[in-house]
Amino acid sequence: MGRLRGRVVVARGKHCQVETPQGRIDCVLRGILKKEKLASVDLVAVGDWVEVTLGLDGSGVIESIEPRTSRFSRPAAGRPNIEQVIVANATQLIICQSARDPRVKNTSIDRYLVMAEIGGLRPVICINKMDLDRGGEALETAALYRDLDLEVLLTTAIRCEGVEEFRKVLAGEISILVGPSGVGKSTLLNCIQPGLGLRVQEVSRKWSRGKHTTSSVELFPLDDGGWVGDTPGLRELGLWGVGEADLAGYFREFETFAAGCRFATCTHSHEPGCGVAAAVEEGRIRGARYDSYLRILQSLREPH
Repeated sequence: MGRLRGRVVVARGKHCQVETPQGRIDCVLRGILKKEKLASVDLVAVGDWVEVTLGLDGSGVIESIEPRTSRFSRPAAGRPNIEQVIVANATQLIICQSARDPRVKNTSIDRYLVMAEIGGLRPVICINKMDLDRGGEALETAALYRDLDLEVLLTTAIRCEGVEEFRKVLAGEISILVGPSGVGKSTLLNCIQPGLGLRVQEVSRKWSRGKHTTSSVELFPLDDGGWVGDTPGLRELGLWGVGEADLAGYFREFETFAAGCRFATCTHSHEPGCGVAAAVEEGRIRGARYDSYLRILQSLREPH
């Protein structure tokens, strides 16, 4: 029997839905693949490209999984040495924040930026509710990240302002939206495609209800091409694949000044003669970024 190639758009344990040229197919894993489930929580992740054999009843069996080009991962809950791949083969991570209610958090943005670089994803920052930025704090945050050559979108989704740029960024890409509840992700999606935000929100409500370990994602097709998925339930976000000694390498503006540190093993947190700390004092590295770095570094030092 011939095989179909398709993309996993829903994954719930051993059951998946795969989008193929013949439509969406309910699938299960071939038994031999289940035995390979050793180094990860789930062998198949949303976004994986797979080969499927179609049964007489219209259901499918996943026969093989293609190598991944990117991944959005975290340590598995209660099993910090095991990787949990939340989404595979996405092209970009849309880091959503809001000017107020809830207020933009630099540490959250910086944590996601590290995850994007580790996983091979292009990061895009979107700050919504700009109509509430009466003190200009969100504009300052946008300027900080634009100075780092990162793309920052400023939107007011309730009025559909700035949404055209948001639409263009998503078109033709496989995008994963991340960020806290209440920043307006569903409203943004409804602006670019009526009803889409409601569908995504329903998935979020179903799978993140009171469970901080939930990471269920569903990919939805976009009318302008591409796919988008939200990440419900990510209240606690551990970093996968980065240790204390590696973290500074993901803060790109540290590199020049780190060369001037007295100690080669400097963590830029407490050591004398630290070039990075000196650059912060001199205003050549933004204090907000350095504070984020210290908070993330401390989280890596805490026992899991």
